[in-house]
Amino acid sequence: MRAALGPGHSANFVYFDPPAQLRRGIRIHLKDGSPLTLAIFPPRGFISPWLPAALAVQLCIIALFVWVAVRLATQPLARLERAANGLGSDLRGEPLPEDGPQEVARVATAFNAMQRRIAEQVAERIQILAAISHDLQTPITRMRLRADFLGDSDAKEKLQGDLQEMQTLVKQGLALAREYDDIGPPPAAHVAVEASREPS
Repeated sequence: MRAALGPGHSANFVYFDPPAQLRRGIRIHLKDGSPLTLAIFPPRGFISPWLPAALAVQLCIIALFVWVAVRLATQPLARLERAANGLGSDLRGEPLPEDGPQEVARVATAFNAMQRRIAEQVAERIQILAAISHDLQTPITRMRLRADFLGDSDAKEKLQGDLQEMQTLVKQGLALAREYDDIGPPPAAHVAVEASREPS
């Protein structure tokens, strides 16, 4: 600036706040000796008008990818929840697919094993119930025949009432065995259940 103004002018830096020296200017002396001070302001930051729109688009794209990733990660957990909720009513439901992340695959494998064990245990108990109910029909029939030969009418009526209650319990046990016959018991149990269906 001194070279541009020539030898008749002087130009020097001055500070408007001497202790801090943050605001600076240039003092020039004109040809008539009068001083001229030029304040120097730091350049202001300039933001392009399309920058906020570009950031908004990037955020939308990132949010979309995050949503897709979360859906893919939680889909096996949703299948596990549906299978767990339907386990009590359907012990022979389709097994869970053992895919997805390693932790989810391990949980699905454990759930399928648990479902098989529960189905086997329930089938075993139903088979025992069906066998006991079927075997009780023969002694109940014999006791009814013997009750018919009792002379005391009061004792005869009480015994026949007790036998009728026992017969009702046996029928309920057979009905329950027929209801859960599709759980999948072993072949020997099928024979026992089928035998229980035959009229005595």
